[in-house]
Amino acid sequence: IRKEILPQFFKNFWIRRMALDRRNYQQVIDTTEELANKVGCSDIISRIVDELKDDSEPYRRMAMETTQKILTNLGAGDIDERLEERLIDGILYAFQEQAVDASITSATSRESQIMLDGFGTVVNALGERCQPYLKQIAGTIKWRLNNKAASVRMQAADLIGRIAVVMKACGEDQLMG
Repeated sequence: IRKEILPQFFKNFWIRRMALDRRNYQQVIDTTEELANKVGCSDIISRIVDELKDDSEPYRRMAMETTQKILTNLGAGDIDERLEERLIDGILYAFQEQAVDASITSATSRESQIMLDGFGTVVNALGERCQPYLKQIAGTIKWRLNNKAASVRMQAADLIGRIAVVMKACGEDQLMG
């Protein structure tokens, strides 16, 4: 699977066009999730972690949702330190770069929910291994809490709720004031 299927799968199916087609989007995520169940978390995450920094927001969202599902199923036990850094960097970028409209519709709400769920899942899966990155994460959240758009502030507050347990476990709960 690692040598014959994965390279071709990622070359042909992990493309921006797939993220724009709703039906293909879900099938690519589900197939990637099943492949991760067969070959392990780090093999798949290492291939999609850079997609979290892509210019295309739907493509970033597809990568975030896939990462979230894989980490929910398999945990972060086999993720090494370098991949951990790339993952945190990617989720921070994807979270900061998402377009949050002041007039939230159900579609926008679902899309921002994917980013929130993914960010929360990654931080919770890494647990205390997140400690070196918590200052940077807290800075991003504080910056978003000062945004003039209520939806951006609300999303930042929701994120605090999702990662507060990890912050407390790392003894960094004072970062949120």
